[in-house]
Amino acid sequence: MSAGGQAKSADVLAEGFRLWLGVAFCLALAALCPGETASRPTEDDPDFDPNWNWVEQCHVQRSHRLSDFGTFGSLLVTADTQSILTQPSAGKNRTGASYVASLKQDLWSDAALIAYMEGGTTYTLDHIIGDSLGNNHLAEPAAFYIPRVFLLQHLFDMKVQIVAGKIDLTDFFDINRAANCEIVQFLSDSLVNNPTIPFPQPGIGAGARFVPAPWLYLQAGTGDASAVATESGLNTAFHDHNGNFGIFEFGLSPSPSAHPGTYRFMVWYDPASPRDDQSQDNHGFAANFDQVIPGNLTLFFRYGRPEHPVNGLSDFVSAGLQLKEPLPGRSKDTLGCGLAYGNGTSHDETLIELDYNLHLADRISITPVMQVIADPAEDPDDRTVVLAGLRAVCVF
Repeated sequence: MSAGGQAKSADVLAEGFRLWLGVAFCLALAALCPGETASRPTEDDPDFDPNWNWVEQCHVQRSHRLSDFGTFGSLLVTADTQSILTQPSAGKNRTGASYVASLKQDLWSDAALIAYMEGGTTYTLDHIIGDSLGNNHLAEPAAFYIPRVFLLQHLFDMKVQIVAGKIDLTDFFDINRAANCEIVQFLSDSLVNNPTIPFPQPGIGAGARFVPAPWLYLQAGTGDASAVATESGLNTAFHDHNGNFGIFEFGLSPSPSAHPGTYRFMVWYDPASPRDDQSQDNHGFAANFDQVIPGNLTLFFRYGRPEHPVNGLSDFVSAGLQLKEPLPGRSKDTLGCGLAYGNGTSHDETLIELDYNLHLADRISITPVMQVIADPAEDPDDRTVVLAGLRAVCVF
């Protein structure tokens, strides 16, 4: 082996040793720390705010009362690092940080004004790997921006909910119990949302949800197809040449109490967008299932098929599981394993992710993450790329 090859091998071993030393440290803390920590709220959590309800609470975590006039807020800070362990890009790494501040102001009966302020680093390893499934969903488009400012109204004892303003449609559609949140669940883009649904960036939009029975809901939403998250949205909305993205979803929950599960089905329409150089309208179908089973396990499944390829994919499927309390006494910890497969326009791509979300203290969690990406879409040599990383989350 040449001196250069030996040096690269040494760099790979050193980087891998440092990352797995961090993993071992986290697992040792899991065995030693009895702490319970802030986690994604659920209906049985005393900090769960039912007034959010329809809105995905991944970025909200725990909201704190800021005043006696119905004002609530929270701040979540995330830091993460990822490194490539395989040649020829071994040692390439990404270290970033992001934050999400949320503010909710109660208004008249069953109504609230909600705003998010976000920001952070923009760099990911996708451009080095050449993958289409996405290895890190934490990257932010700017150091500071306001992606959401909207009004949420509940009607008829929460059987009807309406939202309007600057919204992110992924807060309301394609949600999943086990594979939805890059903060405490999976890190990969393709295990957070379905990459064959061309959701627009946060912009001017509206949606409505109807829950006629505990086991059934129907909802529809629309958003500016040319929106840019870092802009107000008014500069592109209401222009005829831009068009609006539309999505309809209905969900079935056969057993809402014993072992809850939701089976979601979606159809969507995306107009031709001159901003994205999209020459033709597009539409597609998607499915999204999650099911809790005995043994603290939640299984998940996603499928998507667009009429024309989206993100270079003509078919997509993902599946996996989330295990609560993987170690005895660690009731807030979760172990996640997910697989995503995309049938690309050039060739197929597969991603596997394994992570352990370790709750250290009341407001701190750390997650070691391992990813394997086989046949990245833009890699002519069809290599298999292995990445390892750590994610830390602090909630205020």
